[in-house]
Order: sequence, then structure tokens, then C-alpha cells
Amino acid sequence: KDYPILNGLNYEKCSSFHKYSTNKKGEHGFTAHIDFGMIAIVFTLGKDFEYSEDNGKSWLKLSEHASTTNNSVIINFGRIYSTFTGQNPVLHRVTATGDLSKYGFPDIAKFTLGFFIDIKSDTPIPTCIPEDIQGIHRKNWEFMISKFSNIGEYNEQRINGNVYEVDAILTE
Repeated sequence: KDYPILNGLNYEKCSSFHKYSTNKKGEHGFTAHIDFGMIAIVFTLGKDFEYSEDNGKSWLKLSEHASTTNNSVIINFGRIYSTFTGQNPVLHRVTATGDLSKYGFPDIAKFTLGFFIDIKSDTPIPTCIPEDIQGIHRKNWEFMISKFSNIGEYNEQRINGNVYEVDAILTE
């Protein structure tokens, strides 16, 4: 499917690195979330990535449903991508389980290196919503139009915790 709204946009890139110590309490390295930009490419050493297809009611381990190893590349589409295309993003979380002692890291369960691609901060939020964007995606786009003039303002408010999601709907 062609997404004309994404044509001709300029993109920003950033990266982050995380290490997770073995967590015997069953807690998560990153709690449930949807990435809020365009695309996240995550290189991971250690297990496991969990995702939900029912808004967090149940969780699936990627390693149980796909051919993965301790070394994986995960590609996530974020809230901006899903809003502007009408595609559903994946609610996911990062577990702090694994054993990297064979790599020389006895106390580390997981390493991740993420590359995040987003529309440039000064890009105005498009105000003309295509007719085929419906449901939560239309509501989220309308919310963004009503609150922000550009992508950077939206991202800043997400980072600061002033905008968040409840049942995949953006709110303050």
C-alpha cells in the first residue's frame, strides 16, 4: 500500500544502548509500551522480547513464535507510523531474562542496541487526514492536530510523560 503522507519527508535518527541485569523477580527491563516514533530497529543479545496482540491481556514470547536465537534483530513500527498509515503497532515489553555468561558477561541477561527513525522534529503534523484512516488511528491523528503543531512538540510531550496512551488512544 502506498502511504503518500510519508513521501518526501525528512527523517531523524538516534540510537540507544541498554544492558539488563538478570532479574530473578520476573520484572521487566522495559514495561509494556508502543514506540512513539516511526520505526525502531533493535539489535539484541539475550532473550526475550514479549508482545501482546490483545492490548496487554496476554503476552507472547517472540522466541516461542518465531525462529529467533540469542542474537536477533527486531523491527517495530511506532505510534506515528501507525497513525499516519492506519496500521496497528505492537504493544511490547522487554524481559530481563537470559544468560550471557558464555559471552563473558556473567551478571548480564541482555544487551540491546536500538536505532530509532523518526520524522524530523520541525515537520508540521499534517492536518488533512485521509478518509481510509479510521478508528483509533483517526482519533490519535485528530488528537495530535488539536495539541501540537509539529512532530517535535508531540515527541517532547511523550518523553516528558505529559502525553501517554490508554487502550492505544493518545491522551494527556
